[in-house]
Amino acid sequence: MISATLLYFWMVMFATNSGLASTIIEENVDQPKNNALRTNHGVVVDVVGYLDMPTLNHTYLVGDYSTQPRPVQYEIVMDKMNWYDAVSYCKARKMDLATVRSEVENQLMIQLMDQSGIPRVEHTGGVWLGGSNLESDHGFYWITDGLSFSDSYTNWSSGNPDNWKGIQHCVRYWFENNAWQWDDFECMKIVRDVDSPFACEYQR
Repeated sequence: MISATLLYFWMVMFATNSGLASTIIEENVDQPKNNALRTNHGVVVDVVGYLDMPTLNHTYLVGDYSTQPRPVQYEIVMDKMNWYDAVSYCKARKMDLATVRSEVENQLMIQLMDQSGIPRVEHTGGVWLGGSNLESDHGFYWITDGLSFSDSYTNWSSGNPDNWKGIQHCVRYWFENNAWQWDDFECMKIVRDVDSPFACEYQR
């Protein structure tokens, strides 16, 4: 049995007067704290940890906010996979490949990518999201519930989705013009290596 000390990242999100999210990071190289409620200047925040570490080569960052209409927790997994494998990985752990439904959630995801060490390098990819047009004649949708992108928040980069060479059917973050936005990309390797980190989500 492998004995090792794991570094756990605890990320707490709470609403501010601006409507965006603030972040508290705590590191614990011993044991994770139990879930508990705290207050921060009168604001109740939820301390959360994901404890099921199946292997030691995964890095998890947990984001949570419970004051928004759609309370979700995100986890970024740094092991790189294609989109299909990322979907399967999240599902096997009773989660879904992440959706981003608002600018608040978009900023949360960007903070998590920054905290996980995903570099902000022009024309490089970030995490896979749970968006696809694989089973639709009407554009992109979220695979968690089938909600069409046309009825939801979007953050496409300029000129996207463009379905390059007719093979781009899945969504991931893309860093361009000094900003993280969305790009349609090959779901698995056809022309290019597409393996990327990814974000899972589950609702509280």
